[in-house]
Amino acid sequence: MKHLLAILFIAGTWSCQAQKLNKFNLGFESKKEKMKLSEDWFTWGSYEVSIDDAEANTGSYAGKITSNDKGSFGCITYSIPSQYSGDSIRLEGFIKLKNVTEGFAGLLLRIDGKSGSLEFDNMENQQLSGTKAWQKYGVTLNFPEGAKVIFVAGILNGKGEAWFDDFVVKIDGKNIQDIKTPEDEILNTPDDN
Repeated sequence: MKHLLAILFIAGTWSCQAQKLNKFNLGFESKKEKMKLSEDWFTWGSYEVSIDDAEANTGSYAGKITSNDKGSFGCITYSIPSQYSGDSIRLEGFIKLKNVTEGFAGLLLRIDGKSGSLEFDNMENQQLSGTKAWQKYGVTLNFPEGAKVIFVAGILNGKGEAWFDDFVVKIDGKNIQDIKTPEDEILNTPDDN
């Protein structure tokens, strides 16, 4: 019985530590029961954006965009406050397509400063379309000084359906989930009382 309790304690401790490393819900896995989207994700555009629990690349959920007649595009979007510095930023993620025509699907990476967009790429130049199984893609931008917000998204422009999963953001090759920020240092400082 003591061994079982020790194993449960170690597993629980390891699980809590693993959860602390994922500051951002970039894999769509944190979702409250009655919410349409995973936590902290939101939409741009007018297409139908949802979470799919049947077509995930890994885990339980993937983001999904389905075209409609209400507009010309849709994005499933996540916002990260920029407390980082570096030379380059990369967004990697998995995309699956079904009957994408008259446009494209892609990963979207946008860096905003005080006065608007400083850097932007949405893979439009790659013209990703048709029907494709899950595949990993990536976009890389210069990481500008004065960055205030990092937007990561999956985008569908045109007709069809697109799924997105397992996003990873890297600054100078380091996973943003693992980079310590001044805010992390404050949160992890032992209480002096």
